[in-house]
Amino acid sequence: MNKAIDPIEQKIKQWKENLAELGKRNRLLHFQKDQKSTTEIPIPAAEIFEKLVIQEKSISLNNLTTDDTENLIINKNLTALYKDARETFEQKGVNVLFIALGTLKWNFKEKPREEIISPIILIPIELDKPPRKKEYSLLSTDESIFINPALTLKLKYDYGIILDEEINIDKDLDYQKLLDRVSQHQDISKRINNNNWKIEDTTYLALFERKKVSMIKDLEYLQEAGTKINNPILLGLANNRKLYESSIPKIIPPENLDECILPSSALQVLEADSSQQQVIEAAISGMSFIVQGPPGTGKSQTIVNLIAELIGQNKKVLVVAEKPVALQVVFDRLNKSGLEEAIINFSNQDIGKKKNFAKYLKNYRKDYEQIYEELDLNYIFYELTSSRQRLNQHSTMLHQKWQPIGKSTFELYGELLRLQRECSYEIRFTFRNINEWSYIQLAQAKNLIDKLIQFYPFIKCQQKTVWQQSNLTTLNSQKREEIYEGIDKLSQHIKLVRETGDELAILLSQQTSQTLEELEFIVNAGHHIANFPLEKRRHQKQGEFENVFVQTTGFIDIPKVPKFWISNSNIKLLWDLLSELENDYNLEQEYSNNLASKYRNSFFSQNLRTVLSICRGWGIFRWFSPKYWENKRKILNYRKSKRYCSDKNLINDLEKAVKIQKIKSKLRDNNYRPRLAFENFFIGDKPDFFSIKIALLWFDELIKYQLSKKSISELIYSENSRRELINALDKLNWQKNLKEINNEFEILRDYFDYPEKMINGSNSYFNKIPINEIENFSKKLPTS
Repeated sequence: MNKAIDPIEQKIKQWKENLAELGKRNRLLHFQKDQKSTTEIPIPAAEIFEKLVIQEKSISLNNLTTDDTENLIINKNLTALYKDARETFEQKGVNVLFIALGTLKWNFKEKPREEIISPIILIPIELDKPPRKKEYSLLSTDESIFINPALTLKLKYDYGIILDEEINIDKDLDYQKLLDRVSQHQDISKRINNNNWKIEDTTYLALFERKKVSMIKDLEYLQEAGTKINNPILLGLANNRKLYESSIPKIIPPENLDECILPSSALQVLEADSSQQQVIEAAISGMSFIVQGPPGTGKSQTIVNLIAELIGQNKKVLVVAEKPVALQVVFDRLNKSGLEEAIINFSNQDIGKKKNFAKYLKNYRKDYEQIYEELDLNYIFYELTSSRQRLNQHSTMLHQKWQPIGKSTFELYGELLRLQRECSYEIRFTFRNINEWSYIQLAQAKNLIDKLIQFYPFIKCQQKTVWQQSNLTTLNSQKREEIYEGIDKLSQHIKLVRETGDELAILLSQQTSQTLEELEFIVNAGHHIANFPLEKRRHQKQGEFENVFVQTTGFIDIPKVPKFWISNSNIKLLWDLLSELENDYNLEQEYSNNLASKYRNSFFSQNLRTVLSICRGWGIFRWFSPKYWENKRKILNYRKSKRYCSDKNLINDLEKAVKIQKIKSKLRDNNYRPRLAFENFFIGDKPDFFSIKIALLWFDELIKYQLSKKSISELIYSENSRRELINALDKLNWQKNLKEINNEFEILRDYFDYPEKMINGSNSYFNKIPINEIENFSKKLPTS
């Protein structure tokens, strides 16, 4: 192999190691069936394969078992999977929902005693659900089924086992054949026969991500291809930049674009400045690069122009993005530019399906051919070329030095501005070789001096008001009234927000806001406190006790956030306690739901810890002991079903029941830390998790405002203070007044190029200018 390939080979190996993640964190390898993102489907794998893959039919998932409790659990898991899969697809445009058929129980080479479960066959599917109902059915997608790629990679790396991953639709479209491909492999079969490994016929519905595995496959393909890794870009990524740098085309400087690019060859459909056009030309020339810039700098617009250029050159363009929203922005702009017939939007689910793609492609081709026609654009290009040439000549002539003064027009403008700034009234001229001037030259010089008189007021600074910076040339009575009305409204709104802002600052124990931006921060803090979570709203009709309560306490609503949260603001501890409470409660609910379907309620009222201790003491010869049969019969009498139940299952159920009793006792314990933290949120022994999370989210944001704890407590737990806060916020009506102030500044911009510059001499937007300066400015302007 060529030595030039060695660095890229080494780099590919490093990339593969970084991408692999072939450990416990990879769900395609370390599959845990009891996770929330997984649910077992009680339908034989062969039946699933037959209906979804071969017959391409849907499978109903309603009432899969005779046990109503199990059906409820399955339906709950399906709802969670449906939401998570849909959210992932909307954000990333990737389907992560699969049916896993068959699992391999095995072990990693580095941990031979630890059992690992990995799915074998994966079928991409989607869950279908009628609107407003919780009835689900399985549908196969257009994606191909495949053997778990992470499993094949790990088997290859650990044991040198090579599995054939290719699935031939005609030959291998049989579930048992695909499963046998794994079970009958020489090395795997040997380990199965030695009782080390095991293949189970299971069916799970789960979420998997396989992007990184696909990237590893692509890298292996590059290694096998050999010559393809001589690509300059790949070599450049591997720190061998010589070939890449030699292939970089020359970039046209922005100032030379007009000279080098003819209008007839530019096919952009949207406006583009010189920096954007430079990017487009670099891409057309074959350069590879990254364009970065903050929002609003025209990146999407440049992408649209680049696509138009490449389409005009009869090239195929593929646009990809991490999120569908970004693709939609580009597609919408192309659509508005009249290029919709030339674009196929694969992010559209209908178009992306294999069965629809050919039909859509045919229709697109037909429509595109119909609109294509030759247009005579020579006249348009002639006008554009002439106009652009005149504009460029204007810049050249502006800097051309004129005789006899030896200065350019640009320099003369500079001199005039300097004279205005310095308020200098003395103008000196220096004439060289005046005795050699002709009569015509003298006449021209006299004419220029006569014209200079029109600049006299400008140089002498005779205009003293702010209207000096106005771009108005005329001022009629209607326009004057419009300006005066806008200035008067601006003055009123600024005065209102300043006075009300001072009230808010006092209520929140904050310093007076200097700018509208600072005031907005205080307003947001005030709204956040005013909207703190409350107990249920109490009304006068609820009874005599409620009326007495309202009269004695003064509260219409009861604050649900405990006072000690405010005084000891350890939000991380509160979230940790909530997590602990959720884990305990969910575990108790899970065990309770599981045992409730098997045992009567009276079963849980026994001293189960003693019963469990007796059962754990059963020995090997327990069947010969009458006491054993008596104890077991007592337990079985509590079971709803009279089917056979093994001793192991009985002990497992008893262990769960003991844990239920232990957790319930913990939840009732007044010294239980989560109980102490969230006592206000308990309804009997049941915690209101929704209200706890709402309160914590509110409290989490409250901390960001860094307000005084004393003022927060006063505003929350004092009805009078709370009413003052709400009244001040209502009086301020921040969003409406801020919108009005913005509109009034927009009116000023119609008559002044940059009113903020006139107010305090800075380029800051009006919300960052001191409020008192805006007030002083409005007083300087005439209002009548």
